[in-house]
Amino acid sequence: MANVFYRLELIEAYGTGIRKIMDIYEGSGKKPQIGTSDNAFKIILPNLNAQTEKEQISDERDSQEEKVIQLARKQGMVTRQEVEKLLDIGQTTSGRLLKKIMKNGQLIQEGKGKITHYRLSK
Repeated sequence: MANVFYRLELIEAYGTGIRKIMDIYEGSGKKPQIGTSDNAFKIILPNLNAQTEKEQISDERDSQEEKVIQLARKQGMVTRQEVEKLLDIGQTTSGRLLKKIMKNGQLIQEGKGKITHYRLSK
């Protein structure tokens, strides 16, 4: 059967597939699983494009942080209420997000209470 595939130019050469598969997975942290039996072999290929739920949440948070920073850059400063409207999130969530961005050293809090605003750190 491999000979037919080769003549139809559906494969490049014999015996190169496993090596190519292993090269693709190298450095990804995932590894194909190869199993054998008396008359067959089975290879399980992990999905390299799949993200775990934790990775998706992390990406979403990074995106939210970037939006806040862009708004602060555009306006010169940003308030918690503006962050709530921008991201369609609640007061507590916006407060946590702003604290995280400040902890990363990207924003500085100025003022207290109702006049609190955040500007980009230099």
